[in-house]
Amino acid sequence: MAEATKTKPTLEEQIAKAEQRAAQLRAKKQAIEARQLSALTKGDRSDVTRRKILVGAMFLSKLEQSDQTRADNARKRLAEELDAYLTRPDDRALFADLLGEGGRKKEGGSDAASVLGNTA
Repeated sequence: MAEATKTKPTLEEQIAKAEQRAAQLRAKKQAIEARQLSALTKGDRSDVTRRKILVGAMFLSKLEQSDQTRADNARKRLAEELDAYLTRPDDRALFADLLGEGGRKKEGGSDAASVLGNTA
């Protein structure tokens, strides 16, 4: 009966196997770190969203409380800033009335100008 002969892997084969194992471990580590980061950023993202909403609400409140000249100047500045900042057509459409672009008004919704108190 012939006995199966086991040959000892060469040094190059051992190095290749070790490199493959190291690559697998690096990928596993990266996946774990990504999951941890995702868990952290989910909370961070909701905080960022809440901060944006609160800043916007504060700004709109200030526009409503300001005297007419200051409110008009603030609306004009807001329109200029939005015009420079908004690049996506859907985003611009939300503020089309303020940007002077016409646009859509959602059923039962309000346009930006009426929210901002712009009746002109």
